[in-house]
Amino acid sequence: MQKSGVANLRQVQWHQLLDHTVVHGLMQFLDLTPEEFEPGYLRLHRRLSPMFSKKAAGVSSTHKAPMLPTDDLLADFDWKDHGAITPVKN
Repeated sequence: MQKSGVANLRQVQWHQLLDHTVVHGLMQFLDLTPEEFEPGYLRLHRRLSPMFSKKAAGVSSTHKAPMLPTDDLLADFDWKDHGAITPVKN
């Protein structure tokens, strides 16, 4: 196992010790450093990202959303009652 794989394995073991409610395990990318992983597996994101940039959308970085009035908001609103979401499934 390469140095990066050993370091990543230690990180997996550490995360497992910190949180027993989830399972952290090994996968095929364990031996890759972030620098090795990114060009080989994140190419699609890089290729599409300029298309979704603020500049391409004509959005200025100083543009701010308007403040909407909140005086008439309901004190309680449950999206489940309106069919927008479902209850938590265990």
